[in-house]
Amino acid sequence: AEPKSALERLDERTSVAPFSHAVKFQLQVAASHLTLLINAAAIDETIQYGGYSLIRGALEAGVTARWLMLPGTDAKRVLRSLQLSWSDQGDANEFATATGLSYEGDLKRIRANLEGDRQRMKALRQSSLDKPRVHRTAMIREVDQKTKPALIPSIESSWRLCSGLAHGNQPTTNMMFQRRRFDPTNPDLYVAESSWAIVTPMVRTTLSVLDTAVEQLSTLARA
Repeated sequence: AEPKSALERLDERTSVAPFSHAVKFQLQVAASHLTLLINAAAIDETIQYGGYSLIRGALEAGVTARWLMLPGTDAKRVLRSLQLSWSDQGDANEFATATGLSYEGDLKRIRANLEGDRQRMKALRQSSLDKPRVHRTAMIREVDQKTKPALIPSIESSWRLCSGLAHGNQPTTNMMFQRRRFDPTNPDLYVAESSWAIVTPMVRTTLSVLDTAVEQLSTLARA
């Protein structure tokens, strides 16, 4: 980030997970999912159920990056970042507890640092880190509504379709996939197949989300 840029200010106000690091992490997660999708397609030209899980993961990460950078004051962006960081720490603590790891000391230290960040911003002194986690659907809808011009398919539609296939939603599969007879001797036995005609629009929407996130980050990084 350039000196005196918005991104530099945001990083200075988020010590546990600097704002730029939080956004770049989400972009890295998205890129990892799409890279694996490309590698899988090179092995098997037909993208079946697992491929949609990868698109979904990339889309969710891209939306999270954009949600963190939604237009608004520095205080709003910092608060979103601090609250997301704290709710994610809660997830990490639950995992640590379930696997017998000791995380409580780290959790207390992180909480103190996050509270310190919040208290240093006068506009956030009446806010709380304990706000319930923003539901994924709400996050996606908020970013979708602020995307102009609207994407086709929309962010929410792409996410719901990919989620349906990732979760084994049979009606969604029947609606989107093509049926091919699996055994010529058995007229009742079919296999469901996807196609690039179905995959491409959702990948296009995902890439658009990521491109916009990168542009937003670059804008924030300029003085």
